[in-house]
Amino acid sequence: MSATWARQEGESEKAYRAFIRYRDQEKRSQRKVAKALKTTPVWVAKWSKAHDWVERVKAYDEHLAAVGQESAEDAARLAARQRIDASREALALVIDKIRDVRSRGVEAVSLQDVTKLAIWASKEAALVHGEATERTEASVETSGPDVDDLLTELWSTPEGRAIAEATAKSKRNDSEKE
Repeated sequence: MSATWARQEGESEKAYRAFIRYRDQEKRSQRKVAKALKTTPVWVAKWSKAHDWVERVKAYDEHLAAVGQESAEDAARLAARQRIDASREALALVIDKIRDVRSRGVEAVSLQDVTKLAIWASKEAALVHGEATERTEASVETSGPDVDDLLTELWSTPEGRAIAEATAKSKRNDSEKE
């Protein structure tokens, strides 16, 4: 079965062209169609009535709205997937940086950058899941305190706990592989 806005059985080529012109107008007007096709408004009115233009246009508009909604949903799903991927990559980078800090010392990596990246990744993950986020700023001095104290400070935040859980899971996976 063809779409109701497709050419109908018994509809002449000229009548169908008139319908298409009518259907595609921003402000629909049979008079404008008649003028554009160099025919009389009486003929356009007859074609409109005979081939149920009002219902066909309504069906076409509903079809376009559904296609638009579907496209918007597809775009939203793609954006969410991209945010999740970026968040996962950022958390993996944070875990790597924490491992670097533990193995080589504070000077090897900027904990301030690690903290910022961890907070961003956690917020992105929360947004994807529809959870609220709060504006959080963290500053970490990279000289002075022991790295374990800095990590404890980082892990005392919800974002830091997420990193700690990911690190523990990663360690479990590493030990299972050995």
